[in-house]
Amino acid sequence: DVQKNSSSMMDRYDTVMATDVLYDIESLEPLLYTASACLTSKGYFILSHVPRASLPPTDNDDVTTCHAVATADQLESYIIREASSEKYEFVYCTTIRPYEKKEDYDDSLSRSVDSQIKSLNSTDVSYQDMKDAGAAILIFQKK
Repeated sequence: DVQKNSSSMMDRYDTVMATDVLYDIESLEPLLYTASACLTSKGYFILSHVPRASLPPTDNDDVTTCHAVATADQLESYIIREASSEKYEFVYCTTIRPYEKKEDYDDSLSRSVDSQIKSLNSTDVSYQDMKDAGAAILIFQKK
C-alpha cells in the first residue's frame, strides 16, 4: 500500500497548518489524510478557511444544490464530521473567529493562536473583511 509506506517514511510534526486551501471539497480527504500522516500523537491540525467550497450532494439533494457554495456553518459542520471520523484520528477542539470577542478560550493553544492573529498588523485584510467572508480557524488534535 503506497499510502501506508509513504506515511511511515514521513517526518512527524507537533503542528500542521493549512490556510485557505479548500476551494473544492474533494480536496478535504487528501488534506486530512496528509495532515494526520504528518502529525505526532496528540499533535494539532490547524485549518484556516474561507467558505468557498460546495458540499457533495446527498441522496435528498436536487442535482443543482451541489453547485451552490455552502454556508460557513454547513461547511464547518461537514469538515468537523469528516475530520472526526476514525480514519483520520482527529478530535475537534475549537473554532476561532478572530473578529469575534472571546476573552476566554478553553485551552492555551486557542488563546495562543488568537493572540498571534490579533498581533498581526495587516492593512490588506481587516477583521470586517474576515467576518464578511466567514473566515474561521478550526483546531483539531490527533488521538
